[in-house]
Amino acid sequence: MTVAATMPYEVRVEPALDLSSAVSAALPPGTAVLLTDSDVGPLHAPAATDALERAGWTVADVVTVPAGEASKSLSIYEGVVRGLAAAGLPRGGTLFALGGGVVGDLGGFVASSYMRGIGFV
Repeated sequence: MTVAATMPYEVRVEPALDLSSAVSAALPPGTAVLLTDSDVGPLHAPAATDALERAGWTVADVVTVPAGEASKSLSIYEGVVRGLAAAGLPRGGTLFALGGGVVGDLGGFVASSYMRGIGFV
């Protein structure tokens, strides 16, 4: 499926989706942090981390926030930023969001402001 937008992008839905080839085709490997929530992380973070590492990424840490809208807060934002800094995520690093709308919104805001902006997937 392709989504019509200002900049079209592909949406893939597959059982046991392996992101390693798609990620390596789109981005050069580097250092990453995976952001997830307490519902999705336990189910899918290990597989996502493995896929990123197979694609050549160094996953410095997995940062988990509580599931739900309450995670859209300054205190959670601060915790995520501190987590990226503690993991040593560099200016050229990438934040991968694994979850729903809250994780995507929070991750986008963090990525746009951490070190004046880092990569975000």
